Amino acid sequence: MSNDNDAEKIKQKIAKDLTAGSKPSGKPIDLNDTNFHDAVKNTNYLIVDFWAPWCGPCRYVSPVLEELARDYAGKVTVGKLNVDDNPMVSSEYMINSIPTIMFFKGGEQVDAMIGAAPRPFIEERLKEYL
Repeated sequence: MSNDNDAEKIKQKIAKDLTAGSKPSGKPIDLNDTNFHDAVKNTNYLIVDFWAPWCGPCRYVSPVLEELARDYAGKVTVGKLNVDDNPMVSSEYMINSIPTIMFFKGGEQVDAMIGAAPRPFIEERLKEYL
């Protein structure tokens, strides 16, 4: 039941952020096996960080993605999916190495990066699909 509530909260946040005149939060959203597909479907441009708490390179990338979420609020939605807690989506997208950053545009995966990268490199990829 909690997963249904989580999915509904994410849907409402995404819908609110996409509504004309609303001010997006500029913070990454928490994604999970329940709400992931709705987030992909209901956002124009979504960047997903597949990560785990024990992953050192993931801790390097996390603040970079938080900055990008803030700097591109209203244009890009950034989401984070913990691979340890969400095996279905991780398996579906064959996440074998983390961090993996996937780019979704119009509900379709358009790009992916594996491994930690500095902000300029991630931002360059982000801008390719704006």
